[in-house]
Amino acid sequence: MYLMANSQTVYVSNESERKQESSEESKKLTQLASETSDVIYEVRSVFPFQLFPDKLIIDTNKITIVRKELFFKRIIPISYEDLITVMVNRSIIFASIDFDVKRLDRSHNPRGITFLWPAKATIAKKYITGILTAKKAGVDFSKLTTTQIKKRLKEIGSGTEEAEALF
Repeated sequence: MYLMANSQTVYVSNESERKQESSEESKKLTQLASETSDVIYEVRSVFPFQLFPDKLIIDTNKITIVRKELFFKRIIPISYEDLITVMVNRSIIFASIDFDVKRLDRSHNPRGITFLWPAKATIAKKYITGILTAKKAGVDFSKLTTTQIKKRLKEIGSGTEEAEALF
């Protein structure tokens, strides 16, 4: 199809190329949506100690922090590309998870999730660390099932037993 804007300029438009590019981008979006819908791990704060428990949702594309307040809910997505490190702070009864995010100074990092059971916080850290390591290695999660991903990520994200022990 030829379009004339002025008497001196001719623009050529190729609709078949646009449709093909559109189809490829649509496939990429569909794949991304299916990867995001697979939740790898989810952990919540302990109820009696936090009236409105926070939630941490881990999938292969991002980490989502859901904070509930009395009349509203705040959802904070963190992309793995923006995540510098994840830290688990443990006490005798509870643990907390803190995040260090690129492009944010320490005062603007998302507030950590507190009042977690230590075992669940450690598992969440293993998954996050495993995903960060796998993404740096260029692993394509779309070719794996959720069960395969969970098994391998725990292995990749595991530290030494001494580092994971309380004292």
